[in-house]
Amino acid sequence: MYIKKKYIVVILTLVLILTNYISGISKKNEKIELNISTNNLVFNLLLDDELDQYQTEDCGSVACINQAHFYAQGFKPSLNILSSVELLVNRKGIENCNFTVSIRKDLERKDLTKTYISGYEIKTKEWITFDFQDIYVKPNEIYYIVCHCNEGSICERYIGWYFGNNNPYPNGKSMISNYNGKKWNEINWNDDEHFDTDFCFKTYGYNNPNAHENLSCQGNLIWNNVSVNSKLTGSITIENIGFCGSCLCWNIIEYPNWGEWDFSCMNGENLTPSDGTKTISITLVAPKEKNSEFTGQIKVVNKNNQDDFDIIQISLTTTKSPTATIAL
Repeated sequence: MYIKKKYIVVILTLVLILTNYISGISKKNEKIELNISTNNLVFNLLLDDELDQYQTEDCGSVACINQAHFYAQGFKPSLNILSSVELLVNRKGIENCNFTVSIRKDLERKDLTKTYISGYEIKTKEWITFDFQDIYVKPNEIYYIVCHCNEGSICERYIGWYFGNNNPYPNGKSMISNYNGKKWNEINWNDDEHFDTDFCFKTYGYNNPNAHENLSCQGNLIWNNVSVNSKLTGSITIENIGFCGSCLCWNIIEYPNWGEWDFSCMNGENLTPSDGTKTISITLVAPKEKNSEFTGQIKVVNKNNQDDFDIIQISLTTTKSPTATIAL
C-alpha cells in the first residue's frame, strides 16, 4: 500500500511566535502526540488526522481517466488543513503511466498541491491513498479533487474512477474536462443508468488555528537629487508567505499625498504562496518644490486581517526646476 508521509507545521506562541516543523509517519484516524521542548518548557499537543468528507457509494461503473480526459470532484471541507485523499479506482491496460491527483480552489486555476503514483501501483478495484503537502483550506468553501493521466485511451487503456448515482454527495459535483484541465463542464452521461453522479472519495485533515495567509512586502523607493516635475519609476513586491494553500487578498490603503502617484494595481485576490511574488509597478511625478526633502510610506494590508500589514518607506529629494524650453 501507499505509505502516508505527513509533514505537520506546528506554531507555538510563547512571548514570541516560535515555529516548529515536525515530520513523521501517521496512520489514518490515529491521534499523533507531539512533545516539544523549548526553553525548558514542555508542550504536549494532540493533532488529529481525521476523516473529513467522503462519498463511498459506487454503482459499479467508472470514468475512464486518460491523457484526453480530466475528471474532478467538488467537496466542502469542514477542517482547515487538508492532508490527503483516498480514491476508489482501478486500472485497465496501462502500467507505465503517471496518475496525478491534485487539489484546486478554482478548476481553471493552477493546482494548490498535487502528487502522483505509477499506474502499476493500482492492481484492481481498491482505495488508494494520495498524500501530499498539507495545505490550508477554508471550511465550507468548494474545492476540487482533480485527476488526470499522461497516457491511455477511453476504451482499452485507462485509470478508472468509481462513482455513484442519485447525488450521493450533495456538497459537490462531478466535473469533466476535455481541454487539458483548462475548461470544465458538469458531467452528464446522457443515459438512463447514470445520473447526478459523484465520484468515490475520502478526504483527511485536521484543524490548525495558526494556519493562515501572511502578507510580506518589499521595495526600495529612494530617489535622490531629482528634478522637480520629473517622471520617476519604481516597484514593490507583494507575497503570501503563509501556510501552503492559503489565499491572500490585499489592498494598498495608504501612500503619500505629495507628487502624483500611479500604481499598476491597487489590490488583488487569491494570492497563494506557490504564486511567488507579485510586482506592482509605480510611476511618480516628483513634486514642484525644488531643493526639498519628502518622506512617506506605502501601506499594504491583508483584507481579511487588518492586523496583517506591511509598510514600505519612501524618500525623495529635489534639486532644481525643470530645464526651460525656448521656442525659436
